[in-house]
Amino acid sequence: MAVSGSFDFTLTRDTCIKEALQQLGVIGEGETPSSTTYTDCAVTMNLMLKSWQNKEVAKNLIRKFYVFLNDEQREYDLSTTVGSSAPSCFDFYADTTAADYTDGDTSLTVTTGTGATDADEIIIMPDSGAWDGSVGDVESGGGTTTLTIPDMNVTAESGKYYYTWSARVTRPVDIIYVNRCMLPTSIGEDKVLEYISTPCKILNQRDYASLAAKDTDGAATNVYYDPQWPTAQLYVWPEPSAIGEFLEIWGQFTIDDMDEASNNFALPSHWYYAVTMNLAKALLSKFGCSAETRKHIKEEAQNSLLEAEMGETEDYLQFQPDLRGRR
Repeated sequence: MAVSGSFDFTLTRDTCIKEALQQLGVIGEGETPSSTTYTDCAVTMNLMLKSWQNKEVAKNLIRKFYVFLNDEQREYDLSTTVGSSAPSCFDFYADTTAADYTDGDTSLTVTTGTGATDADEIIIMPDSGAWDGSVGDVESGGGTTTLTIPDMNVTAESGKYYYTWSARVTRPVDIIYVNRCMLPTSIGEDKVLEYISTPCKILNQRDYASLAAKDTDGAATNVYYDPQWPTAQLYVWPEPSAIGEFLEIWGQFTIDDMDEASNNFALPSHWYYAVTMNLAKALLSKFGCSAETRKHIKEEAQNSLLEAEMGETEDYLQFQPDLRGRR
């Protein structure tokens, strides 16, 4: 038996729309929708995909990211505009200084410099107190042991840690798990760093609002995520006071817009049929079809979506109330 050995089938925006319209009987074999029909159906498609974000859809939309904690700062922005987010990233590099850094210096001598590239953002842990929020850019020297940076407004003796990363995090739809992570005890990419992490409790709005002393200093044990638009706020309690700590967070992120005809879905292939049939269902009110076809489309849409969602479940099962959405 000869098999293809190929696993790269992808579904584009317009191919999905065409298939949905054929399932509805709006177009026939070999026919192509008009440009206006493609545009109108794309609006419906995007509305449908965005509505699916009201629940946890696909595991690939859940990503781990990091937020760097600042001394006595309890509120951190996560915005749809990347530059407006607090210092955060999906991956970072941790290294140590190899010589003393003095406030005002524009050269930083480091142990390896391997993971720092030009234009990366950088923060340096100071000798005393916590990091004060000063963020700079690696202007040149990335990948070497001598980095050219702006004045970082800190003093750090040899052996102090610094972090570099390439881009900040955009606003997640929701957060699912949070760990407070202590200063690393090794150097390298985040995925190989040695550090101790402690789970944090995710509070709902009422829990956080009920805290009597929000300016309490200490090790962060609780977080509250307020998904405001376009800039959400992540609240941390108690306010951080240790040097170099950060949050390790798993969050559900926004599904990509389907803007162009050739755009692929930000979903794995076992979702393709569910997307197509549920698009057909969403288009029922725009196009006329027989009662029999309507019934078939609705059944296929429901069953395919259920199967796709079941394919995302994990073996771990726990029942507990989720009060975060209540007022």
